[in-house]
Parts: sequence; C-alpha cells; structure tokens
Amino acid sequence: MSDLRAELRAVGIRGRAARRILVETSDHDPAALGDPRALAQEFADALGAAEARRAAIVSFVTLAAVGAAFGALFVSLTRAGQPQDIFGGGDPPLGFLAAVGLIVFPQVSFVGGVLALVARTPRLKLRRAALGLSAGALALLSAIVFAVQFSLHVRWLWLAAPGLALAVAAGIYAARAARIRARTTVPELTLTWSQALGVTALAAAAVGVAGAVGGDPGEGVRNACAELVAAMSGFATLGRAIGIRR
Repeated sequence: MSDLRAELRAVGIRGRAARRILVETSDHDPAALGDPRALAQEFADALGAAEARRAAIVSFVTLAAVGAAFGALFVSLTRAGQPQDIFGGGDPPLGFLAAVGLIVFPQVSFVGGVLALVARTPRLKLRRAALGLSAGALALLSAIVFAVQFSLHVRWLWLAAPGLALAVAAGIYAARAARIRARTTVPELTLTWSQALGVTALAAAAVGVAGAVGGDPGEGVRNACAELVAAMSGFATLGRAIGIRR
C-alpha cells in the first residue's frame, strides 16, 4: 500500500480522496491490483474527470452571478452619464482600456463558461473555466476603473466586491481540481478558420442589427465590424489554448 500511496500523491490525489482509495484497496491482494502506478493513474482519470466536471458547473453558476452583478453595474454606468471624451479621464490610457474591457471581457467570460461545460477532457474543462472566471473578474474590475476614472456616481458599484469574491472562490475550487493529473484524451469539437469566420459573422450581424434598431445604421455597421474583429482576434489568440481552433 505504501507504493500505491506514493503513486497517488504523484498524480495529485491527496487527503480524503487518497485515504478512501487506500481503505477500499486494503482488503485486496496487492498482486491482484496490478501495477500501483497504472492503478493510481486509473483513479486519477476517473476522479479528475469528476472533479473537472464539478468545477465547470461551479464556474458556470458563479459566472451567472458575476454576470448579473456586471449587468447591474453596466446599467448603472449608462445611467450615470457617458463621458464626452473617452480619453478625458484622470488617466486617459487606463480609462480607454477600461471602456474596451467593458465590452470584451463579458463576452470572453460567457464563451469560456459555456465552452467549459461542453469540453470533453478535464484539462480543457478547467482551462476554459479559468478563462471564463478570469474574464468575469476583469469585467468587474473594468467597471470599477471606468467609474473611478470618469468620476461617475454608480449606484450598484458595491456589487463588484461580492462578484469578485465569488470569482476568486470558484477559481480556487478549479485550481484544486487541476491538481489531479488526469490523462483522459478525447477528440474535442474544433473549428477551421472558415467555420469560425461564419459563426462570428452571424454574431456580428446580430450585433449590427441591434445597433441599427436604435435608429443609427452607421452605428450598427461599426458595432458589427468591431464584433467581427474582436471575435476573430480572440479565435486567433486563444483558439489553440482553449481547444477550439484546429
């Protein structure tokens, strides 16, 4: 059993889970159990998949709460008044980056959270969950920075604190799950460049129509182009890392 204990530690299984496995296998003949390293890896594959699945669900639920907090913040920001000059804050570059973050990070967060649920391997589940949680936290931070830079009175700004706390807690949970070194390999759903362009074009068209409905077709076109560029840039930079680009 000492060999199995060491191999369990080597694949990241410690504490209560390791003790439970050792108790369950203590009544068996070590020779019948086979190679301790192979056995430990089997446990890691099964336990790692279960932990990653739970972490993806926890992350998605957390991101729903973070999204609700961000939605309230965003509405409060719009009601507090828009700055006349996006570069006119206390620190112009920081204010501009915060404005971009208000648009980009919520979308990245949503994509990461949804893709984590449909990932087939534990490694990608956790990587996508981490991306979603990080982007969600950055979206809240962008709202705080934007409000401070342009001296806006935002009624629901305090919601950023519990939202950030939830994102950090879910991130810690996912990090604990990532300690288990599962080696499960299953083909993931990936997109070619042309397929990604088709999907993002549809999303950009929807954004453009929404912008044009307000009565300014020019704004709709600008929003659609910005959405297309941002989405394809994300596909180029993050596609391989989160397993969606061939």
